[in-house]
Amino acid sequence: MVNFWQWYDRVSAGRTAELDWLILALTPLTKVDLRLRSPRFADYDWHYLDQLWQRHVQEGIPVQYLAGQTLWRDLLLQVNKAVLIPRPETELIIEIVAARTKPQGVWCDLGTGCGAIAIALARAFPALQIFAVDVSAEALQVAQGNIDRYGVGDRVKCVQGSWFSPLSPGLAGMVSNPPYIPTDMIPTLAREVQQEPRLALDGGRDGLQAIRHLVQEGKHYLQEGGFWLVEVMAGQATTVADMLQQSDYRSVTIHKDWQGIDRFVSGFVG
Repeated sequence: MVNFWQWYDRVSAGRTAELDWLILALTPLTKVDLRLRSPRFADYDWHYLDQLWQRHVQEGIPVQYLAGQTLWRDLLLQVNKAVLIPRPETELIIEIVAARTKPQGVWCDLGTGCGAIAIALARAFPALQIFAVDVSAEALQVAQGNIDRYGVGDRVKCVQGSWFSPLSPGLAGMVSNPPYIPTDMIPTLAREVQQEPRLALDGGRDGLQAIRHLVQEGKHYLQEGGFWLVEVMAGQATTVADMLQQSDYRSVTIHKDWQGIDRFVSGFVG
């Protein structure tokens, strides 16, 4: 009979990080247990894990979707195929907001997906009221579940609509991780990434369709001195910064991610 560690050795070749993630999410094993190959888990029933793992290998379904959850900052968030899986670099949005502003008033997280950014902002800055906006009703169902889980529903409100359109002018700040991948690049993405919602990936011909809209509309929906912040694809930051400057945003700044890539652009209205 094949024990847990024999199964692990058999299926993990070249994919240890992803398999470890799935095991840690769905079993009592810890990182120490995996590192030391704890004998107390030798008889652990691995058959359900194997079913999920084979779906990942054969169909390219991300392990986060298979587990139905992902870790992001200090949050354990529900995710499914209706939402983009939040990436580690996006966590820096919270640090940029803290460094550049004194967050208060009404803000919005546009294209909220699973609600990660809105929830993190609400937990970090108790003075904020936040609209979590998404065009997808299915995504907002996921976001609402996460909002309820972390008890911030009194300050984070889900709103369905396209970008700023369901909101009123006078916002103190806007953050967004919009779709920014050029349409022609979508077929070249990793198979796992292509399982994520195209709506959250496809940024149009040049990848800047949504961002261009946010630049233009931000001037009308953000109050004087309102803060504007988006995540962008590697290679887009200078172009987006130029857009903001040409639209009379002030103190336009490019911010790097953990790997030193120009990943975010921010500025102020007026």
